Amino acid sequence: MQKENLIKIGKELLKEIDENWEERSDLRRTPERFANMIGEWFTPENFKFTKFVVKEKNPSFVVINNIKFLSFCEHHIAPIIGSVSIGYLPNNYIGGLSKFARLVSFLSKALIIQETFTESIFNSLMSLIDPKALIVKVSGYHFCISQRGIKSQDSYTITEKSNLSDADYIKYSDKAIIENKFF
Repeated sequence: MQKENLIKIGKELLKEIDENWEERSDLRRTPERFANMIGEWFTPENFKFTKFVVKEKNPSFVVINNIKFLSFCEHHIAPIIGSVSIGYLPNNYIGGLSKFARLVSFLSKALIIQETFTESIFNSLMSLIDPKALIVKVSGYHFCISQRGIKSQDSYTITEKSNLSDADYIKYSDKAIIENKFF
């Protein structure tokens, strides 16, 4: 991202909102702050997904709940604020717990549709840790629904991707226990 271009865009945006913006001392640095904010929102931080060899014969189901994210709808460039929950049954590897949040953050730094975002998290984890079972659930509050058009203030979109069948729930644990912990 070119900061100079973003500063120009910030100035143009301010001009559309308030044609006298340059006369206001409180707005002089706003185009630069705007450019920095856009850079922060859309520049993913590289990281290494740390994983460890599973030592237990029958490892338990691991659930990481409420990983918060901020992203933007690719149709309106409107914010999406939400959370991701991940549940998996380790095969040969477990992931470092903080790396799940880093993965979500990394993938959220883009224009997204929630369905694709959910699929990307799922596919990344399948590739990184190859679990026996995996559930990814994303709950998103979309400003394109809540703040424009229909203005549905209490609407959340929930997407889920799983490789668990009903038989898997029974095989790995009790379905009700997994659903209560996860959902």
